[in-house]
Amino acid sequence: MTSEKPYGLEYPPEKAPAVPLPGYDYDPLNPPVISYSDGGLNVIRDGDSLRFTAGDTLLPGDNLETGSRQFAVIQFDKSNSIIIHPSSFVKFSSTGSTLHTLSASIQVDRYSEERLPLIVCFDDTLTHVDSESIQNHSFGMQCRGESGITISSRKGVLRWNCAVQPCDIPAGKGLAGSISATVFEFVDIPEQPDISFTFTADTVPAMQSESRANAFEWPPVTLADRYLAHIFNYSNDRYDDRKIKKHHSLKMLHNNEIEVSGLDSGSYYIRVLAIDFYGVSGQWSDPVPFEL
Repeated sequence: MTSEKPYGLEYPPEKAPAVPLPGYDYDPLNPPVISYSDGGLNVIRDGDSLRFTAGDTLLPGDNLETGSRQFAVIQFDKSNSIIIHPSSFVKFSSTGSTLHTLSASIQVDRYSEERLPLIVCFDDTLTHVDSESIQNHSFGMQCRGESGITISSRKGVLRWNCAVQPCDIPAGKGLAGSISATVFEFVDIPEQPDISFTFTADTVPAMQSESRANAFEWPPVTLADRYLAHIFNYSNDRYDDRKIKKHHSLKMLHNNEIEVSGLDSGSYYIRVLAIDFYGVSGQWSDPVPFEL
């Protein structure tokens, strides 16, 4: 690193802490599958750059990258899956019969006393560790790394963006790991949408007049540029991300409403988060159940 480069980046992959995050049973005959992707994913395998889509399988050693507005769901088995958020870089490593995502790290230098790099972290569970306390933060928190403080992902789904210009930190490099920088403080994030649901008449002529489609709407969120809707079902009635299985549908929206269609009959939930112009997300709304 040099002092001439603002927000200098040090990312030595060989020194990244190879601490395995939660693992998933790995069956060579049934490898993990990309069950959802809103566009082709860039996968680096044995030095080759490949373009993967839904239905393609992943192998130990694969490096997966998502774009700045791209989501993906990796299905490990019937009850285990992870969501890969935008601008993410995840490496899969096999230890025995378990598949892990590996951690990585970056070090951000102070550019000046007045202009500090803003690191935006995304994860379902973040752990902020310092000498005196351990504090959990929910998905979508913005944060600044402070010297001596490490922010680590426990689920392998962690990314950062820089929301202050100029910024030489490439989003999506060294994901699923820890971040160290100069100053830590909370900054404002888009508020959590309060989702409600309504029913709208289905206008397809072939449908009977009493048939209705599920439609959901929520109050517009201040500074929101777009919304992400997540439709899924559970293996039990308790709301727990670890229990999500069978179905995922992620839809990027520019309006504060969505009409659900094209799903099999059954019980589903929907939740929504707001995203601002810079890609900073608020928290997920509470899940709303519905039937088809």
